Amino acid sequence: MDQVTTYRETVREILTGLQKEYYNQTGPIKATLIQDDRNGHYLITIEGWEGERFTYGTSIHVEVKADGKVWIHRNSSSVIIIDHLERAGIPMASTVVAWHPPLARKHTEFAEG
Repeated sequence: MDQVTTYRETVREILTGLQKEYYNQTGPIKATLIQDDRNGHYLITIEGWEGERFTYGTSIHVEVKADGKVWIHRNSSSVIIIDHLERAGIPMASTVVAWHPPLARKHTEFAEG
């Protein structure tokens, strides 16, 4: 199995576990795992009512690109997704933190993109 396929399977497994573990499916906020294996996008979205306030958005968005880089586009959860990726065997050198400015990325342990 090639690296891209392995990374995509790994990300899918991590987000599936996070959705079940960290998001209460019986509470007022529902979490949905969205998987696009063809293009390598994996998201957890949240939606629901908390009293009179409606909440909707992307909690986590990870993309595995064709070059094998794992892009973390969004992580607005309390989960440190980078730690989960690293423990699962995806090195920081293959992970791009998308919200870091491109010029700053070269000064981190992560991939530049």
